[in-house]
Amino acid sequence: MTSLFCTYVRPQLEYATEVWNPCLMKDILAIERVQRSFSKRLPGLTDKSYSERLRILGLHSLEKRRVFRDLVFVYKILNSLVDLDSTRFFNLATYDGTRNNGKKLTTNRSRLDCHKYTFKNRAIGIHSLQP
Repeated sequence: MTSLFCTYVRPQLEYATEVWNPCLMKDILAIERVQRSFSKRLPGLTDKSYSERLRILGLHSLEKRRVFRDLVFVYKILNSLVDLDSTRFFNLATYDGTRNNGKKLTTNRSRLDCHKYTFKNRAIGIHSLQP
């Protein structure tokens, strides 16, 4: 049953997450609710917590999978595995110190929410620095 869910349902929930990734809690919970209800309906798992059901089934939360897919896409952009110019998304920070490898990613800060939750800001974690 889990393999059917992973084959047919989960790809629909994860489609184009690099382009559209929910930032509102109501949207995150609505997407996660699908996997919660699936895992709760399996025999023997109805009385377990969601995190325990995921552990038993060998699955990850959809939110964690979206973060992973963002990181994989950053890797693909930086290593030219996709036909996108990495300079349009990221800037490499320049430091004069000896304790860096010169590969720290930066991007422009944004004041507006419409820019704050875009892929490039979300992927390198700059949105966590803003109030």
